[in-house]
Amino acid sequence: MPFFSLGCEDEDIARYGAYAEGAIDALATDPADPSRALVIDYKTGGTPDETPDQLLEKHALQARVYADVLHKAGFEAVTVKFVRVEQANPAIFVEPAEPQVVIYNL
Repeated sequence: MPFFSLGCEDEDIARYGAYAEGAIDALATDPADPSRALVIDYKTGGTPDETPDQLLEKHALQARVYADVLHKAGFEAVTVKFVRVEQANPAIFVEPAEPQVVIYNL
């Protein structure tokens, strides 16, 4: 889903420019609760030795941009999940392996 947003309320994001544009890989909404949105963003690459804290920091800005755009579109609660499809989650031991997922509730 492509997006364009003029201005940004998040000071950290605003320092990168006057607007944000990009595309969300997948956006899910629930007609029974139109105040909530779920974003899925697929990531490739990375290394298996990145800690959960490093991953949270790595994708935090992008998650906040998505949340800002969706809050402006009227969603009150936004969950963003970054799914690292090429890296197995070391905490879940199943075959086939589950990917690493980084979650933000904004």
